[in-house]
Amino acid sequence: MVKWRTMLQSDALANTLGRALRWRDWEFWRRQTTRGVIKIIIPTINSAHYIDLILSYYRQINLPVTVFVDSKTTDETASIAARHAQEVIPFFNPAVRVGEIIEGISRHCGTRWVLRIDDDELPSIRMLEFVRDIISRDDCRVVGFDRYQSVFNLNGEPFYSIKHDPITHRQWRLYQPDEVAFHGRGHTAGFDFNVEQKLVAPTTSFMIHLDWVVHSREERLRKLARYDSHTAGHGMPFREYYLADESADFQKDLRALPGVEFHRIGRKLVRRFPASAVDGAN
Repeated sequence: MVKWRTMLQSDALANTLGRALRWRDWEFWRRQTTRGVIKIIIPTINSAHYIDLILSYYRQINLPVTVFVDSKTTDETASIAARHAQEVIPFFNPAVRVGEIIEGISRHCGTRWVLRIDDDELPSIRMLEFVRDIISRDDCRVVGFDRYQSVFNLNGEPFYSIKHDPITHRQWRLYQPDEVAFHGRGHTAGFDFNVEQKLVAPTTSFMIHLDWVVHSREERLRKLARYDSHTAGHGMPFREYYLADESADFQKDLRALPGVEFHRIGRKLVRRFPASAVDGAN
């Protein structure tokens, strides 16, 4: 097995990478935002216990993001996000699930493209580089990215579950709002689109999902109950995925994931959520 962790591991290299990204991309993303080309959005609700860490990742690479705070939020999410994000927008959501406000927040952006990243997800650097390339082209309207279900060890090194593979969990997150048909249904992109206008990003341009890290078992159980109360069969049938860390084989199903950009945020996350840390991978 390839040992990715030996390739790009040191803090010095991570810092160098961060400086290079800040120098190269900050002005590009700022221009695209101000010109109405793209907005990178993060919808969130009651994430006060981790949103500062998630947003620290975007500060590390100097990427401007807009946080949409669900109106049902009852904690300090909005004020914490305001200290860490370029833009924070309270948004009214009378519904239960985030998918039902995707159209509203997407159209609120007023940009040609929207890149949606949830508050428990992070994009890889190569994903962002691919997004940069795509928005300057005119050959697709929707782009899907493989998503790895991820955890960290105490050194902040990321691992993913081979049982919940990234292709099955591919997310259609870069899209042109005027070119899709929003519907808000659960366990979907939140919209339908013309398959002839879609593009699947390369496997190296991926995102990671941190549900098993930032949400406790009790929080995940409550999420399943909410899903079932909204749409029968949308909650507990997915227990094996949302509560995968309950499995006796969970550790055996982990493999190392490349991505030096995740080491710093990984260490921060396991310090705050030590129960989520894993030993390593097979």
